[in-house]
Amino acid sequence: MFKNILKKISGIDKLELEALSKLKEAKQLAEDAKKTLLDEQKLLKESRKKLSDDKKSQQESLLSPKEKATKSGKPWIEVISTHVSPENIRHGFFELDWNDIFIKELIKAGYGLDNDNPEDIVDRWFREQVHQEYKQMGESSEYRTFGLVRTDLNKMK
Repeated sequence: MFKNILKKISGIDKLELEALSKLKEAKQLAEDAKKTLLDEQKLLKESRKKLSDDKKSQQESLLSPKEKATKSGKPWIEVISTHVSPENIRHGFFELDWNDIFIKELIKAGYGLDNDNPEDIVDRWFREQVHQEYKQMGESSEYRTFGLVRTDLNKMK
């Protein structure tokens, strides 16, 4: 009790209340700063993720259709171009490109074995497609001759 009277007379009680008030303010400022820091870290993390997603999206937009299909695990084949000999319309060829997944699917479907050359596997499939097309048109492909599928055009010369 004597302490309290002494504190009151000397003004220490007011100083203690003021110090306590400032301590509470400092604690609140520290909590606010911590919350702000956490919010900024969250925003930074979200920004980095968006930047990463944007970069991935940009990289994916640069992929060819073949690369996109391969990346997503899908079989892919495309006719790159067709060529017809100016000297003889009966001579020509298609340039085809495919991914390894397409070859594996053809093997599963019975067009070849694991150790077959991919061109031979695609050749079997392509010939069947041509025969089916003739059949759908009501024509016979029995007397038609077809070339071979090759990736190296120099072999054809």
